[in-house]
Amino acid sequence: MDNASKDSLNCSPTSAELHIPFPSADLATVAYNSLRVDKEPKRSTTTKVLSLEANILKVSFTSGDTRQLRTAVNSFLDLLILVSKAIDEFAPLDFKI
Repeated sequence: MDNASKDSLNCSPTSAELHIPFPSADLATVAYNSLRVDKEPKRSTTTKVLSLEANILKVSFTSGDTRQLRTAVNSFLDLLILVSKAIDEFAPLDFKI
């Protein structure tokens, strides 16, 4: 695994941190505002924290169970793909990139 891959995904048995770059801070804000409303289920021991730094969306997951952690990360990535496709489809061409 190259250094860029290691920098974008840091994992331990009970936590994961993702750094997702976007072409602009505006697009990162659109994704952040779309994804932050989706809370983890109450029955889950997993917590998710989203933050923004310029054009980087940062997501931290912590969990007491690796299976729940994997499920939470996979679900988030599915939603991220959906948001990215919506941005590609509906963002105006002159949107700040």
